[in-house]
Amino acid sequence: MENRFFPLFVNITGKKALVVGAGKIAIRKVESLIEYGARVSVITREIKEERFLSLENIDIKIGEFDETLLDDVFIVVAATDNPEFNRYIYELCNSKNILV
Repeated sequence: MENRFFPLFVNITGKKALVVGAGKIAIRKVESLIEYGARVSVITREIKEERFLSLENIDIKIGEFDETLLDDVFIVVAATDNPEFNRYIYELCNSKNILV
């Protein structure tokens, strides 16, 4: 069965969001999440976009992704340059009923 997506609008104000990665796509996603009021955390091996350093009210952790980072997370954005790893994050979040 093919994936069919239902359009959805959701209030993320005050909700915990996790972004995995810190490149060009990740910075756009982080800025959007902040704009809509999410509490944003970023996990990355390295910061690839300097704009991350000027953002306020986000928690940036340099290190490896770990499944425990998903505790109490409402939404996850997988924004690494590794499609297989992004897929792993997607499947993990999907199994935990976390928006991804």
